[in-house]
Amino acid sequence: MPSPTELRAGRVTVRTGEKLALADLQRRLAEAGFSRMALVEAPGEWALRGGILDVFPRGRDLPLRLELFGDEIESLRTFDPASQRSLEQIREAVVPLLTAAGAVGETLPVDAVERARAVKRAVLLADLLPAEAIVVHLEEESAARWLQRFERARPEDELGTLYARLAIRAMDHPNLRLTSSPVHREEGCATARLLTATGLARDLVTFRAALEALLERNEHVVLLCATDGEATRVRHFLSEAKVEVGTRLEIRTGRLSRGFQSPELRTALLSYDELFGRTRLPRPQEEARRAAAPPSWADLRPGETIVHMDHGIGVYRGLEILEQDGRRTENLALEFDGGTRLYVPVTKASLVHRYVGAGEVAPKLSKIGGKDWNSRKEAVAAATEGIALELLRTQAMRKARPGVSLPPDGPEQIEFEATFPFELTPDQRTGIAAIKQDLEADTPMDRLLCGDVGFGKTELAVRAAFKCVMSGRQVAVLVPTTVLAEQHGKVFTDRYASYPVTVEVLSRFRTDKEQRAILARVTRGEVDVVIGTHRLVQGDVAFKNLGLLVIDEEQRFGVKAKEALRAARATVDVLTLTATPIPRTLHMALLGLRDISSLTTPPFGRRAIETEVVVSSDDVVRDALLRELERGGQCFFIHNRVQSIESVASKLRHSVPEARVGVIHGQMPDHLVEERMVAFLDGSIDVLVATTIVESGLDIPNANTILIDDAHHLGLADLHQLRGRVGRYDRRAYCYLIIPDGPLATDAERRVRAIEELSDLGAGFRIAMRDLEIRGAGNLLGAEQSGHIAAVGYELYCQLLADSVTRLRKSGEAGPRTSCHVSLGVTAEIPPEYVADDRQRIELYRRLSSAVSDHEVDEFVVELRDRFGPLPEELELLTGLAKVRIAAEELRITRLVNIVHDGEDRVMVRSPHPQAVRYALRRLGTRVRVVDANHLHLLLPRPGLEGRARVGAVLEAMRAADLRAPSASVTRPTGGRPGHRGPLPPGRTEPRGGPADLRRDRPAK
Repeated sequence: MPSPTELRAGRVTVRTGEKLALADLQRRLAEAGFSRMALVEAPGEWALRGGILDVFPRGRDLPLRLELFGDEIESLRTFDPASQRSLEQIREAVVPLLTAAGAVGETLPVDAVERARAVKRAVLLADLLPAEAIVVHLEEESAARWLQRFERARPEDELGTLYARLAIRAMDHPNLRLTSSPVHREEGCATARLLTATGLARDLVTFRAALEALLERNEHVVLLCATDGEATRVRHFLSEAKVEVGTRLEIRTGRLSRGFQSPELRTALLSYDELFGRTRLPRPQEEARRAAAPPSWADLRPGETIVHMDHGIGVYRGLEILEQDGRRTENLALEFDGGTRLYVPVTKASLVHRYVGAGEVAPKLSKIGGKDWNSRKEAVAAATEGIALELLRTQAMRKARPGVSLPPDGPEQIEFEATFPFELTPDQRTGIAAIKQDLEADTPMDRLLCGDVGFGKTELAVRAAFKCVMSGRQVAVLVPTTVLAEQHGKVFTDRYASYPVTVEVLSRFRTDKEQRAILARVTRGEVDVVIGTHRLVQGDVAFKNLGLLVIDEEQRFGVKAKEALRAARATVDVLTLTATPIPRTLHMALLGLRDISSLTTPPFGRRAIETEVVVSSDDVVRDALLRELERGGQCFFIHNRVQSIESVASKLRHSVPEARVGVIHGQMPDHLVEERMVAFLDGSIDVLVATTIVESGLDIPNANTILIDDAHHLGLADLHQLRGRVGRYDRRAYCYLIIPDGPLATDAERRVRAIEELSDLGAGFRIAMRDLEIRGAGNLLGAEQSGHIAAVGYELYCQLLADSVTRLRKSGEAGPRTSCHVSLGVTAEIPPEYVADDRQRIELYRRLSSAVSDHEVDEFVVELRDRFGPLPEELELLTGLAKVRIAAEELRITRLVNIVHDGEDRVMVRSPHPQAVRYALRRLGTRVRVVDANHLHLLLPRPGLEGRARVGAVLEAMRAADLRAPSASVTRPTGGRPGHRGPLPPGRTEPRGGPADLRRDRPAK
């Protein structure tokens, strides 16, 4: 590793109140391999926005945000890469900036002589240890075996030099050797032997005998438990085994990966995890961070087909700046049929969405000003009524049926959850709490659990199933593939091993006789949890007391299976697990028709999978496989054609003779599939050549390289699931997408490039949305509505459906919120100098134009100040106009435009009910004047108001509105009537009983 001098030189310490040489820091960041980005989301990235510098140092859990005043660091804080919001103020931080050239050992020269010189210059970790350090040798025999494999990559003389130097330097310190081999004494060296105690607590007799043997050999035995729940369960086992806790046998809180005993110290330590046969990977709760938030799937790129809510389907041509009356405005340039261009102010960006249809055919562009678009929207709106009714009917059936309310968690549930070998992430804790609340409610559950591959969905299903079984009810787990059924069967069986829970797997790996026997036991209630594929939804499957249905990857089931699942939703608790949700399924959850929980926090130590598209080559394949084998790992090689899979495996055996190659596919005999799976799990096979039968469920921590042959033939969701077979632990994983040399079909090219681009943690939802863009959308309940989605686009279709659902739920209550256009003659924008990235700027405009409360605007302002620094005047005016719009929409005003009338500065107010607006603004007196059936004029408090003063005056006027009902004891004021709350109803143009001095201005010219 680098010397202390190089380490000190390769870092920058930043402190609040000190000066920062920004140009020098930018240069060093580039030299150290940092990438400049618009948003900082991963280690090794940095961004500069005005006086805000974001940097994500390698080795830190959270990125840093430096706010500069000139060249002085005014503020230093950490921030969340998902929300981009600041978290904590800190005083100082160290940014490591060691270049690749300085990291000796990370990048060694190719030339043998230069490599040897570099190794001799290298500083070993042992050289940097303080005098009081203790050197621990853990399983030296295992280390030696690993070094033998390591020699393939490093010449033997280099390796010998390094290891000899390490051993000699280490002897200057106290040494502790932990080994499971027979102990041999060395003078001056204390020894401790690793204990083999896996799974002792599963058998009370063995548990007691092992503890008594330890107490005979040692004066002190300590059982270490990570949590109070674990300690409670250990005391319970000790009580059942009639073993007394005292001074010689202690239970303490702590963590230990392997138990050991020291003859010299007459002490033994044993971990809770060993007692129950578990392996624990701790996750610090305070530092758990979410995966980067996915950017809006509606992000616009020039040349893409878009939908304008009011004008129809067009093409986005980019951002353009226009000047009018001396004011500069930024606009979205949209092109429609016949080349007609429409410029939409960015403040109205929420009206424009990317077009996502129902197929691959490009839609016809709309004509500006024609009636076709409105007719099309009305037809689709009418069609959504039926689907909304069906959705609400299913939901009503669930809520109307008295469900079975499960009791709160008992001691068994608490003990069982304490045996989980990992710490739950914050999202998992929130998710399981919501699931339990649903199970304990008196209506059937219908919850969608979204989480990327490996984010812990299965554990939540295991806990929910256990709670159901402990309440005397049965559980069915429906999975799409046989391999996943077997994997789930193993997981559920292992987790329930210490409890009286019967688990059975119903798949083609069972003979017909075995399947009939399992079904008979299910019907009699003798099976608590049954896991199966499509076999579970066939007509001969009957449960005695089914309480919970768990569906893994619902999108992979066919229409018939989905019809059966839909019927089940109305009668039992349903928990659906998915990594790449069907967007329409997710939208149902967002509409409130299904409940949803999301797992967005990756497991501690999990890294994004390095994904690369490569052209088919024997050398590329060999290098990738050897790289994984040399670090002691295993590989998947996916070839999805049964006819040629054996020849591919034979070619790999010839190309990589060092590897033990096995084959697995769906047409093999069941017993052979099972044998190969077990062999790969226990490490007897180095490279598993398989079809997509391994797509879901296989969890093999040692397999961290996957090569996907002919990747262009597979779908996006399939590629994402296959990639998820690796990277299940904390080791860096690699995915190679192999494509033929030459051009690909357009959609195939888009799929492969999308999976390469979307390789970060938590990319499942973005992949689902990208898949929707490529393949098109279907109906929420079937395929018959795909034409309607094609007609108006997915986003507008979902909005119309949401409107139908809302209208039917509220039975004719107030319709959608009024939309108001505000133009007060001021320059209001997000300056490009403030937010340089166009896509970020459009997204910020979209968010601001969608805000529906002053609180949302205020939060938006706080976020902008945090992320980009103090707001420029143009942006302050923009946020002020947003508050004016919100207040005006409350009054059902559709337009506020600055005008000059009779030499006076006024604001023209358009509303379908001007008298109601006049009544609401009655406090302003004669400053509000009715012009005609649709317009009023609002006079400013004094002439010549500009900028902030003008926006503030209009906002103050809007906030002066009084929507309260008038008092019955006084004369009814203009536009009011006894009992009337708020504005007049539609159709009322003239108030009854209004004062005679109500002025009517001349119509505006």
